[in-house]
Amino acid sequence: MPNYLADKPRLCIDPGHGGYDPGAVGNGLQEKDITLAICLQLKPMLEFNGIDVCLTRDGDYAPGHLENQLNNELNYRSIISNNFGADLFVSIHINSGGGTGEEILISGTGGKGEDAADKLLYYLQQVDGWANRGVKVQNVSVLGGKTNASAILTENGFIDSAADTAKLKDSNYIHSLVVAHAKGICDYFGLTYKEGVVFKVADVPKKVIDPNDIYLSVRVLEPLADQAIKDINKLGFAAKRMDLA
Repeated sequence: MPNYLADKPRLCIDPGHGGYDPGAVGNGLQEKDITLAICLQLKPMLEFNGIDVCLTRDGDYAPGHLENQLNNELNYRSIISNNFGADLFVSIHINSGGGTGEEILISGTGGKGEDAADKLLYYLQQVDGWANRGVKVQNVSVLGGKTNASAILTENGFIDSAADTAKLKDSNYIHSLVVAHAKGICDYFGLTYKEGVVFKVADVPKKVIDPNDIYLSVRVLEPLADQAIKDINKLGFAAKRMDLA
């Protein structure tokens, strides 16, 4: 188990796809939207738990704004992680091709990546109704030798499965996936997970949200308020502080 008593552990979170590349598409959803929604919630949750976190993208664009340059933008994800000095790299995706449930990809067995994958999969299995597809070795660009950190890739449901996408359209289910990721990452770093971020942004992609506006009240801890507002704004929704009587 890693020992991070002296310094904060460092994590690079990679929302799969983005910009010119929607990733897998199905049932009214695009992979790039869901992965970003998960990661924008996950970052402040992990920071509250004492982990330094960077994102490879925080909006709908290719990392490095390298649009239509697949190999270059994939490499740039590794560069971001390496420059940050990440101890762990977690790429978050949605699966396709027929199937259901959760699996985690690693580049090879016997290392810290497999340890991280096992820990995350344990917590993801606590999410109600999520089928266990196991930890699998696969040749994926961001998991290879260009990423210095131990690296894993989580596949969260199948976008071409009506049953899975029904869950992925549910903001409560998205939040449960975020919490499961956070618990597994904290466990990997030897940290006890603390529930601190109590807000849940409207994390269902805008393309499937009813066009009629509603007002949504959220409560956050004071130190997290500014970051919460920024994250909500990045998803395309208005947010501001309110003085409550």
